[in-house]
Amino acid sequence: MHTSLITTFAAALAVASPSGVTGAAPVRPLPQYVISRGAVTHAKTVPAPRSPHDVSGAIVTLRSNVIALKLRSGRIVPVDATDAIASGRFSAPLYVGKLVDITGAYDAKHVLHAETITRVPRVNASTPADR
Repeated sequence: MHTSLITTFAAALAVASPSGVTGAAPVRPLPQYVISRGAVTHAKTVPAPRSPHDVSGAIVTLRSNVIALKLRSGRIVPVDATDAIASGRFSAPLYVGKLVDITGAYDAKHVLHAETITRVPRVNASTPADR
């Protein structure tokens, strides 16, 4: 019984190639998927980000989902983190003094709406420029 089970399993794994030789199934690359706003989508259908804004700095105040981020230049940028938190695209926990990189889009009131918030080890001259 044990031998017939192994033979059946081996036969199920074997496939005929175009040349008629039986062998293992060909290895195919797995499709690429991306998790975006809680939904899994195929990588080719992922929409482009809303905006190319990317800033790095230290959190100086944190109230609910609103962050004040101090950039290297000393400028304070107001950040609405609602979307990043709702989608789970943030480095938890968020706290005052944490160094982060934030991507998102600015609104008409110059508030950055965060799409992602990522922890960074340092913010210095070697960190990519804010844009």
